[in-house]
Amino acid sequence: MTRIPTLLLLTIFLLTPAASALADVVSFERTETREACSDFETLRTPLFGDTHAHTTLSFDAVIGGTNLGPRDSYDFAKGAAVSLPPSYEGGDARSAQLRRPLDFTALSDHAELFGEVSVCLFPGSAAYDDPDCQKLRTRVPTYSPSPFSLAFMAGPYLGANAPVRFDLCGDGGSVCLERASLIWQDIQDAAEEHYDRTSACTFTTFVGYEYTGTPQQQNLHRNVIFRNENVTTLPIDYVTQPKPQLMWEMLEEQCMGVNSGCDVLAIPHNSNLSGGLMFKPENADGSALDKEDAAFRSRMEPLVEITQHKGDSECRPGVLSNDELCGYEKMRGDSFQPAAVTPAGTGSGAPYPATHRRTRQEPPGPRRFRGRPRCAACRAASS
Repeated sequence: MTRIPTLLLLTIFLLTPAASALADVVSFERTETREACSDFETLRTPLFGDTHAHTTLSFDAVIGGTNLGPRDSYDFAKGAAVSLPPSYEGGDARSAQLRRPLDFTALSDHAELFGEVSVCLFPGSAAYDDPDCQKLRTRVPTYSPSPFSLAFMAGPYLGANAPVRFDLCGDGGSVCLERASLIWQDIQDAAEEHYDRTSACTFTTFVGYEYTGTPQQQNLHRNVIFRNENVTTLPIDYVTQPKPQLMWEMLEEQCMGVNSGCDVLAIPHNSNLSGGLMFKPENADGSALDKEDAAFRSRMEPLVEITQHKGDSECRPGVLSNDELCGYEKMRGDSFQPAAVTPAGTGSGAPYPATHRRTRQEPPGPRRFRGRPRCAACRAASS
């Protein structure tokens, strides 16, 4: 199993309605050097994997107590048991293990705060003693991220129409961007270490990240996944390009247009929380899409996430459906943000019934963060 067939199989299963079209879809040019798989059937090998997973590199995950890095996540995907938070002193130890290892995994950590979180949590960094960093460390980990702790880091970046980096990032954001480059390289290194390039083809990794724009608390997140080891110098995130269309253009310019073998796609994620904005048919400047614009978007985003624990993107209770199963473990924009689109009959800002909402027990108080780097490159830079 190679990286290319995996992406193509995803495309086939989700987008191709007729068998007669398969021949055109599955033809591909290999863009990497590896052994040919000893057991390979283009159309007869169903593959199972994960295209959305966060590690301790994501601002929300580390605030919530996650201490597993990319390599731990790949170990878990390949069948190893991993420990789960909360791992506070005296707390009940927990672990998780898949009953069946996955065939592929793409990690999608939030790229927007790679450098900011890193410089704040690792002693010796240029901004470690900044007041905002000190404030962040008092909330890491909490095991149950409060709205304040998330808004403190995420609000200025993800909720603004024109994000501006924290002062702690230095002139032009250089401090945070330099740190982010180390993390981005470590993400690539971890993917390469766990990618089985032998003829056994047991496990495939994809380098990726999450584009995390949330203007007016409407979710415009995308999982951005690269075809092979050729990637952009840094992730094209919401802070860099605060419009999805601009993000696609930059990906095309820095990846697909440089003749380096780089290829990439973006997968809309949790569009049920977008208030309809995820598929609003207009350009970044508000102008209507023409045929060329639509074709470009289709090329950059050939897939869409259908379902996950935060809700279904193809199913909304009360809208063209009376399916009672349409509301399983559902989250919706108007369950926490009244300005979001509200389905007919539910009332303005009305959340789902309690039977459709998840509950969570609050663990005991937080343990003290140990302040140790979580990637080899970051440790070297801090020493």
